[in-house]
Amino acid sequence: MSRHHITYLICLLSLLALPALGQNPFKPVSTDGDRIVLTTAIERADDITFTIRPIEHGVWVDQNGDGQFQREEMASNPEDDLNDPGHFLVSFQVTSPQITIYGKIDQLLIPNCKVTNVDLTHATALKTLEAYRNEISSITTPAGLPLGDLWLADNKLQGIDFSNCSKLWFIELYNNQISEQAMTKAFSTLQHAAPVADPELEIPEPTIQVIDTHSNHEGNVCNVNAVAHAKSLGWAVYDLAGDTQNWTGVPYEGSPVGITPISSQLPTYSRTPGAIRLDALEPHSTITLYDMEGRTLQEFTTSTSTVTIPLSAEQTATPYLFTIQSPEGQRVSVKL
Repeated sequence: MSRHHITYLICLLSLLALPALGQNPFKPVSTDGDRIVLTTAIERADDITFTIRPIEHGVWVDQNGDGQFQREEMASNPEDDLNDPGHFLVSFQVTSPQITIYGKIDQLLIPNCKVTNVDLTHATALKTLEAYRNEISSITTPAGLPLGDLWLADNKLQGIDFSNCSKLWFIELYNNQISEQAMTKAFSTLQHAAPVADPELEIPEPTIQVIDTHSNHEGNVCNVNAVAHAKSLGWAVYDLAGDTQNWTGVPYEGSPVGITPISSQLPTYSRTPGAIRLDALEPHSTITLYDMEGRTLQEFTTSTSTVTIPLSAEQTATPYLFTIQSPEGQRVSVKL
């Protein structure tokens, strides 16, 4: 079962201990200290719900983007024991696409919030970011951030930089849109893996879930060289494999080098229940078909501008990668 179904227990009992209105013992933190800025595509007046774990008193969430504290924006309990912090559930109607969390928190859980951007530039304490199943295309991290586990599956990332994340020990990255070149660049910024810090995850070693080869939504490409580099830094690289194994998936060795598009002249292609069809090919192009484990299934040279590749019944529901190399040496890649 996926780790997403074994998420942290949310401590709501602290809400019952909040002092009555009128006592007003709250002193919000200032707006020039620790803060995290989220951008969401949730429509105005629709609800957003997420969870934080404050590690200082006075944490608050600017819900309307005005930079001014209102009583209902408080997101921490002044009676909480900061030596044993609890989670705080934040829920409100969206009135502004920009949401700012002011104050030090060490966990931020924002799955399914239609978040498009996460700015951690002014965060100094965050250790856990669960941001899977969003629309994130950009995430910014500062130097020295103690981030240990990073959950970014099912987003719209086309690249990511790990240079400022020296404490990472778990990265969930599958079902994004990171090309081979961009993934190689991202992996080149990886730091040496930190020791696993959460025994609840039940992983024996620092882990990157980089791809789900059983997913029709997968846009990541991670080649054998990138995987080898990650391993040299102490990382284990995994393929979720449709979440059919244990929740981490199966070890991934990487795809062949050189399947990133290097030509903008992409032939047209389509897939039917029984075949893959390629049109607008240059005659004498070389076609190579791979499975998502990087194994070569077919390789042949075309004699016409149209090619149909039959698929067996068991192959019909399986995604494939194939490369098309023109006689001039230009190469494009396609995932179907």
